[in-house]
Amino acid sequence: MIGDSPRATLGAALNGSRPANTVNLALFTPGQLIIGAMDPKGQRVSDIVNNNTTSYLTLFDAEVQDLVLGGDPKPPVSELTIRKDALELVVPQDSQPLGRPQVATRRVGLEVTTSFFRVRGGLHRRESDPTNLVQLMGGYNRQFLPLAEATIEHLMREDVRTTAPIVLVNAQHLHSWSV
Repeated sequence: MIGDSPRATLGAALNGSRPANTVNLALFTPGQLIIGAMDPKGQRVSDIVNNNTTSYLTLFDAEVQDLVLGGDPKPPVSELTIRKDALELVVPQDSQPLGRPQVATRRVGLEVTTSFFRVRGGLHRRESDPTNLVQLMGGYNRQFLPLAEATIEHLMREDVRTTAPIVLVNAQHLHSWSV
């Protein structure tokens, strides 16, 4: 988006008290866009959201914007905790550091829809992923599936549209997908 829309807000840096070495995130729930910083504790964002030993994410300097009613974002709060299962999309805002270990993947062009979003991009498939796409998209070994070079569109508000290098899509919220 341009101007006062969520797209303009995605790249905005927030000020306030937060731990050192944080990464900026945009979190999309069915009705909200939440921008804030997370302490990754040396891990990749995808590893954190796919870690099943915790059900929550904590963001610092978090700003919430209502996507259903629109309007300006609410003033930032110093700390916000949200359930991971409430998230439809997670969008890391910082580039991945070079030299960071990554799993070899191949990309498959895909369009997915959730209740409120359509995302088009390249699904990162690992060699160990099942060949059956239904099994993979059902959250076989990852709750959040990575789509690269992705476009995000809100299904009810055509002014909510943005692109991102990586979008992590919550498999629990998938309604459909097409190759």
